Amino acid sequence: MRILIIDDEVRRMQATVDMLRSDHHIVDQITNPSQALQKLRSAPKQYDLIILDVMMPIDNENEFKVLDTDYGLRTGVLLLNKIKEIYTFTAPIVVLTANYEIEEELKGKVNHFLRKPVPYAQLKAAIDKLHTKS
Repeated sequence: MRILIIDDEVRRMQATVDMLRSDHHIVDQITNPSQALQKLRSAPKQYDLIILDVMMPIDNENEFKVLDTDYGLRTGVLLLNKIKEIYTFTAPIVVLTANYEIEEELKGKVNHFLRKPVPYAQLKAAIDKLHTKS
């Protein structure tokens, strides 16, 4: 599978990236929501799965200018809404976040919700389940 991880925590995600690659997945990681949106808009079918963090720093570029700082840290939610507007985008989305309260808000918008820190076996099980559905 070709997987895109959108998460600002590069170091924390490195072990996950390495394990996904050892399971023969092709993995790209983007830390900037605007760059991720641009990549998905230009090639919406490029990835088989998106792994998205919700709590990312405010992205002061283009569409992610946020005045309300409480919402600003939830840049991933803004990104998710913009991804859903790409009519040819069909890849499943797995959300990884430490923000437990957001699960109800994201119901119906994502395919799977996992709370950080996520054991790799749990992430792998979610990926395998989504992969067998497609």
